[in-house]
Amino acid sequence: MARTTYNWWRRNDKRKKLDKKTPLIDKIKHGDFEYSQYYDEAQEELKTIERITQEHKERGKRLALRGVTVDENIRKDIDQYHRRYTRLMKDHYEEEDRLLRDLRKELKKEFGKHWDYLYESWLNGKTDDLSVEELYNTYKKFSNGTKSKSKR
Repeated sequence: MARTTYNWWRRNDKRKKLDKKTPLIDKIKHGDFEYSQYYDEAQEELKTIERITQEHKERGKRLALRGVTVDENIRKDIDQYHRRYTRLMKDHYEEEDRLLRDLRKELKKEFGKHWDYLYESWLNGKTDDLSVEELYNTYKKFSNGTKSKSKR
C-alpha cells in the first residue's frame, strides 16, 4: 500500500500475505501471523525523535541559546515524528488484535474445535515461549492430527 493522505504516517508497504486458500501451516511459516510491522516502524520514529533532540541540544550549546528556545525548536521539529509514532502504535495494536483473532479462527477451522485453555495460556504467557508454529504443532498433537470435517 503506497502512502496516501489516508495513511501518510506509514513509511513502508504492508507485508504481503498468502492467499486465504493456502494451508494454515504455510501461512504460519510465511509469517502471516507474526507481530505487526508497525511496531518496528514506530520504534524508528522514536529513534528519529531522540536524534533530533540531541542535535538541537548540541546546537543550542554551540550557539549559547536559552533552554526555552532549544525546547521550542525541539517541539516544533519532532511534532510530525511524534504524531507518526502515535498513529503507528495505534495501527500496531489494531493489527495485533486482528492477527490474534484471525489466528484463533484459523486454528478452530483447521482442527474443528478450539482449546481455549491452550490458546489463553499461550496468549497470556503462562506456557513457555511458543512460536506460532509451535502453538500450531501443540494443537495438532491435541487433535491427534485429524482435521475436522465440520462446517465453518
